[in-house]
Amino acid sequence: MNILLRKTFRDLRSSMAQTGALVFIVALGIASFIALVGAYRDLSTSYNSTYDRLKFADVTFSVQSAPENAAASVAQVPGVQSSTGRLVVDTGFQLSSGEQIRARLIGLPPGQHPSVNDILVTQGSYLAADDTRTALVEKHFADIYGIQPGGTVSPIINGQKIDFTVAGVAASPEYLIVTPSRQDILPSASTFAVLFVPLPELQQLQTHTQTQEQEGQESGAINDIAVRYSPGADRQKVQNDVQATLAPYGVTAVTPRSAQPSNEALSLDLDGYRELSILMPALILIVSAISMYAMLGRTVRAQQPQIGLLKALGYSNGAVVAHYLTFGLLIALAGALIGTPGGLLLSNVVTSEYAGELGIPLVESRIYPDLVLIGLGLSLLFSLLACAGPARAAVRLAPADAMRMDPALALVSGRVSWLERMLRGLHPSIWLRLPLRNVFRVRGRSLSTGLGILLAFMLILMSWGMFDSMSYLLSHNFEDVERWDVSATFNESQQQPILDHVRGWAGVKQIEPIIQLPASLQANGQSVDAFVTAFDPAQKMHALQISEGTTPEEALSGNRIVLTPGLAGKLHLSAGDTLRVSTPMGNADFTLGGTSEELSGSAAFVSLNAALNLASMSTGGAGSEVSSRPVFNGLYLTVDSAQAHAIKAELYNLPGVASVKLKSEVESDWQSLMGLFYAFMGAVLAFAVAMAFALLFNAMTVNVLERRREFATMRAMGMGGGNITWQLTLENVFMWLAALIPGILLGSWVASQMGAAFSSDLIQFKIVIAPLSYVLASVGILLTMELAALPAIRRVNRLNLAEATKALA
Repeated sequence: MNILLRKTFRDLRSSMAQTGALVFIVALGIASFIALVGAYRDLSTSYNSTYDRLKFADVTFSVQSAPENAAASVAQVPGVQSSTGRLVVDTGFQLSSGEQIRARLIGLPPGQHPSVNDILVTQGSYLAADDTRTALVEKHFADIYGIQPGGTVSPIINGQKIDFTVAGVAASPEYLIVTPSRQDILPSASTFAVLFVPLPELQQLQTHTQTQEQEGQESGAINDIAVRYSPGADRQKVQNDVQATLAPYGVTAVTPRSAQPSNEALSLDLDGYRELSILMPALILIVSAISMYAMLGRTVRAQQPQIGLLKALGYSNGAVVAHYLTFGLLIALAGALIGTPGGLLLSNVVTSEYAGELGIPLVESRIYPDLVLIGLGLSLLFSLLACAGPARAAVRLAPADAMRMDPALALVSGRVSWLERMLRGLHPSIWLRLPLRNVFRVRGRSLSTGLGILLAFMLILMSWGMFDSMSYLLSHNFEDVERWDVSATFNESQQQPILDHVRGWAGVKQIEPIIQLPASLQANGQSVDAFVTAFDPAQKMHALQISEGTTPEEALSGNRIVLTPGLAGKLHLSAGDTLRVSTPMGNADFTLGGTSEELSGSAAFVSLNAALNLASMSTGGAGSEVSSRPVFNGLYLTVDSAQAHAIKAELYNLPGVASVKLKSEVESDWQSLMGLFYAFMGAVLAFAVAMAFALLFNAMTVNVLERRREFATMRAMGMGGGNITWQLTLENVFMWLAALIPGILLGSWVASQMGAAFSSDLIQFKIVIAPLSYVLASVGILLTMELAALPAIRRVNRLNLAEATKALA
């Protein structure tokens, strides 16, 4: 075996603990890269496979009412591959416990699967041609409540409970994440039942339960047309042509696949996951490279006499460089051998757990050879780059100078630090002066150790900040912003008598009418979709947090609108700028009155009067009768807690109620949903803690072992092991103090970048780290430093003093 190669293995063996820590960090980097990117690909493939097999719609058109043959007319539009007409009704649902929740009934053609938005029957059978009061239950809801074929489900249609027999359980491409709309961003499979029922039966029930004034549609009507485009079609043109075809039936919304609630939530979730799958491994590999650079740099300094001897014996600069590059190469290969199988196994686990939690019906998982090669290549690249600097430093040494040079002396500047000069008047003891001198005079060693502390802060706060931020997000939203106890939405606009009726119920303290509707916002050549809520600016049920310092009354006065910071940023708007608001009620120009931090990133707010004036303009201007104008389509209520469930049930019995929510239940659903988030971030935190310990262990161990001669001399002069331990402890404390503020700033900045990766149109994720978390992270890192140094200190205390004092390193 080549002499230099034997020396490389001997060097690795002599620093087995530090080498093992580096191998561990590299293995974590490769494993996290293969696992996270592989799981991202698996999930993306699984979603697309499900969409293709179940013929997920490219665009969906909602209309007020249309005959069934309208779907056939749409199918004749050039560029349309297929279309399916459906009747979609939002209503209530009574659980077996008697509790009432939100439901959506979707009328499908019995006897044949729809050509668009097909469903996968996982239990039981599809709707038969002669079925009437039968239903297919969406899989998530059925799994939660143990609903089986042959059971009974009871939706409430316009205040009447109607029993349906369960024909089967089905998965739908529209509800891979069960969310009612873009505004109800919380997946709510436990409080939102999706039922697929025979279309003729639902049409008949709707007709029979409508009053003559509400009838607006006759038997055989549909209100939803799902469309798939032909390959290569001009999608925008086809969409415009279909919209023109359906114009006589009152198009109320056009929802492309990208804006479909479930798909958008999945896409944004995948986007955030993709950012994380790149950010985490990159950070780990960078940390491993920096740690390797520091360790190898110290090795080079310690081995200067050996390097001088090698060059004096005739070894070329290239041979010496190759020797130290081999050091990093072997660590990278060892890390790859451990990290690759671990990453492949972890990728499959992450995919299975994630898809299982979401209930994805068709899951595909595979091995990606390119990820293995890329992971190996990245680890080799980072390792070689880390070794290049110390290797170049090694070959610059003149043999004679290197052989007679004491590496300890080379690091000492000999100057008195400013802190020492400040402390002279206090006459500190030698036990305080010695640690200070070691920290400030041996700056290369201190900077290397300080860098390790900085990276430890970054890793810990990066993951810990996500926990704090989610807790803040939920508490801020449900305590400071949303102050209602019960909210209700209606399928149609309601008039004053309903408001007066509900106000008179026992247990109702306050009630506020609201209008909620989808909108398109245009400004500066940009257009974004939003959900506008209109209410009295003086109401207290939804507390706007106006960033500009104005009151909600001022921000919503006249024709003013409040947006989230994300929406305002996309439209390049500042307070006082003008934008166009297009809604099903009409179009108008509004002035931006301010921005408000909201849970949903696509929320907008106007005054109730502004919304009513908008409707008035669309129905005949100021001369229109007030009684004909929509008063509200939603309610906020504060109620006695003991009466909340009873009031929820009473609201579902009102005609036209689409959904009723208790804030306490919404908050509970959020907490349940966070189980997956906390489990994922807990794994990230475990990775971060393990890496931080390995990093600090390396820094502390090298910091102690490269000073063996110094400590052996001190012990030979009579200094006890306890005094040396105390000196090293104080050095660690001083270095920790020096790195504390920069570490907190770096960790907070990296955490904010992680938060930006999780933020989307559906949810605004603001990073807020609690003061206690900073304290715990800081103390934890200090304790880790002290624990990481203990093995090296024990080794120093067991040194053979005669041999150690004669050695140069």
